[in-house]
Amino acid sequence: MKSLIVFFGLLFTTSYAKYRAVTLINPPFVQKNGEEVLEGFCVDLMRQVTQLNGHNFSLYLSPNGYGFNFHGKWTGMVGELLKQRADIAVADLTINSDRKAVVDFSTPFFESGISALLLKSQTNQIRSWSDLANQDNISFGILESGPTRRAFQSSEDPVIRKMWRMISSNSSNFVISYTDALRRITSGKYIFIGESSHNEYISGHRCDLTTIDSGLPHDRRYGIAFPKNSPLLQSFNLAINHLKANGIISELRRKWWRSQCK
Repeated sequence: MKSLIVFFGLLFTTSYAKYRAVTLINPPFVQKNGEEVLEGFCVDLMRQVTQLNGHNFSLYLSPNGYGFNFHGKWTGMVGELLKQRADIAVADLTINSDRKAVVDFSTPFFESGISALLLKSQTNQIRSWSDLANQDNISFGILESGPTRRAFQSSEDPVIRKMWRMISSNSSNFVISYTDALRRITSGKYIFIGESSHNEYISGHRCDLTTIDSGLPHDRRYGIAFPKNSPLLQSFNLAINHLKANGIISELRRKWWRSQCK
């Protein structure tokens, strides 16, 4: 696997990297800028952490996503940790019980909720999640797999439960990617429900779009993952807590979620 960048405040050749970190492209957490150079919220976060704990890392892209358990075999970034190909996984990786059973997570560095992403013109008739649940003129849906689907399936909130019944009644309400969701939204006949961190970023760069927050607690927590009993965990927790307490993580969030719309 090709290492793209080494963190230590500056660029170095990968021969100096002590640890290997796996990530994936999902703006603005991680994105490419120019020729094979990565940037984004998580890149800046790692740079800040390494300034505090003195570690240096090479970074490479996950071969197949975040990490899900298929019949006992883990894919993605979690799989890279379990196969000892990576020492650390850094991205918008949701902390959940399945993943915590096989890897260790740092203290959360980011929290996100759920929101609806829609055309601004649609807010004439839909201003809240209750409005969305009580209409059938515009279809709405979610990614076919992932934490949003699990949240809908397990929710006790009456509005969410009603929305899940509507979504699950038709397989066409599910999309396979954000690209697929944006194509459907642009048609004017679809509203996408997903993690507010992603929807907020998209609406800040697509000025014909807006979001409606669910009003539910922001219970999606992203953390940096390590193999079980990693010696790196404590130093990363100390660094993340320091960055939170000193407002650095809030500054990074404002930087990368700055709206391009007037």
